[in-house]
Amino acid sequence: MRINGVPASTTIHELGRRIELPGGPRAVLLLHGWTGWPGRLAPLACRLHEAGFTVVVPRLPGHGTNMRDMLQTDAETWLRCAIDEYLELASDYQSVGIAGTSMGAILAAMVAAKFDVPKAVLLAPAYRNTRRLIVLAPLFRRIIPRIRGDWSEEQEPDPRAREIGREYATFNYTAMAAELYRLQRRGTRALSGLRSETLIVVSRKDATVPLEVADLIRRRCSASRCETLVVENSNHHLAEHVDRELVAEAVVRWFASEPAAAGPAAAGPPAWRPPAS
Repeated sequence: MRINGVPASTTIHELGRRIELPGGPRAVLLLHGWTGWPGRLAPLACRLHEAGFTVVVPRLPGHGTNMRDMLQTDAETWLRCAIDEYLELASDYQSVGIAGTSMGAILAAMVAAKFDVPKAVLLAPAYRNTRRLIVLAPLFRRIIPRIRGDWSEEQEPDPRAREIGREYATFNYTAMAAELYRLQRRGTRALSGLRSETLIVVSRKDATVPLEVADLIRRRCSASRCETLVVENSNHHLAEHVDRELVAEAVVRWFASEPAAAGPAAAGPPAWRPPAS
């Protein structure tokens, strides 16, 4: 990291702010995806909180701010953040589940494998994607710094999300794509150590992660229980798109089936609420 590479004007976007929802003695760590932000998981976080869970959605380094900030990070930085967030929760709660979306699902599975987390949920897990050229990113990261992305403002109904989209998705930066590819490879190798009871959620209309990724995870993981939910109508952002209620219900049921464990009362800020439009 070069501190001079982070603009002095850097601020965290309101949708990029960390989410903490103090609740009951069982906790769930939610991890957002590549170039994503905590607000992407806000509907799911709120549903879990309503069901009695303590929920934390951290902001991965370089996300929710600006692209120059993100360019000072890498796969190790994102993984270290996920590990630290899990350890913080595990220090206070005897029962901690973990879930993630897209790249966050890879991070979630790696943390779950390392620390033998009882339950995990992987939403649109990005071990494979439809953008096949990602495999070339490590070769071209210094030759072609960026290529224009296929994002458009119409994909984001929330005007606040368009601000982040313009910053992170107008162009795809090959250095960051190379880090994602690196994490995909490491995460795939780590699947053999995944023993957590695992729920995989994928969508037929996801243009980024193919359905076959669920078969890949089931083949490679060591989980005694691994189930797949296929939804029909959502795009890649399963926690906030058309099937979000179905997805949230399945995730709550998955974590609620874990026996309650006694733990200290949660402490922290008041319950998070979506910022006013």
